Amino acid sequence: MIQWRPDAHRPRIIFPGGVRIDWIPEKDRRFFVDAQTQSDLDVFEERAGGRSLFELLDSTRTRGGREKLRRLLAEPLSERPTLLARQSAIGYLGNPVH
Repeated sequence: MIQWRPDAHRPRIIFPGGVRIDWIPEKDRRFFVDAQTQSDLDVFEERAGGRSLFELLDSTRTRGGREKLRRLLAEPLSERPTLLARQSAIGYLGNPVH
């Protein structure tokens, strides 16, 4: 269910079981990760026959999903509350028993 918060003029997503997520614009509060750091962490490029982090995580089925995952890895969120809310939602969606 999606609710509008009149105080913030942005939606709040409420999942069964009480998980709540307030929508935060994508452009807000992200880290910039330069190309050298991405390379050092093997985010997009594999080394010595291994797979990159992107390849390990990519189970997307659409071009849009793949681009979104790439952006999430290239420009990770920086705010703890937002990260915790995302983890909670992913945990909820990844749980086969609701």
